[in-house]
Amino acid sequence: MAALQAIGLPPRTDPRAFGVLRRAIRAYEGKVATPAPRAWWQPESRYSSAQALETYEQGEDYSFLQFVGPNGDGIFSKVDLPRLGVRFDIPVYLVQGQEDLLTPLSVTQIYFDSLQAPDKILVVVPKAGHDPNEALLAAQYQVLMEQVTPKTRRAD
Repeated sequence: MAALQAIGLPPRTDPRAFGVLRRAIRAYEGKVATPAPRAWWQPESRYSSAQALETYEQGEDYSFLQFVGPNGDGIFSKVDLPRLGVRFDIPVYLVQGQEDLLTPLSVTQIYFDSLQAPDKILVVVPKAGHDPNEALLAAQYQVLMEQVTPKTRRAD
């Protein structure tokens, strides 16, 4: 709580604030969501060297800084999905963890309800947060198999 109070309310301009918030979200989601099996996130042996891991970390830092921006002005600050448009000529399928605190279901639901598409589905996965776990991946696979694959076959 002290770390969250220290970063203050949005909007935040310090890129470190997003990292503090993300760590707090992961800690809470870890208590209410089923985590992914540890084996899923272990790098293959050729990517486990000290140099490979250091390069990966540098890439993550660069990507994160582009996302958040050095003054809170990165890509993330410019994303406004409703403003980009809510009408789609293709089906829209969203899969989200019920315990997702980074993208709260209340926000997703408002956006989903505003969408105009020939077909749309919102799948809410219990015991899942923002980070993927087995149930979230299974739900994504199910949507692909039940919604996308049959329609693709009909178009052939």
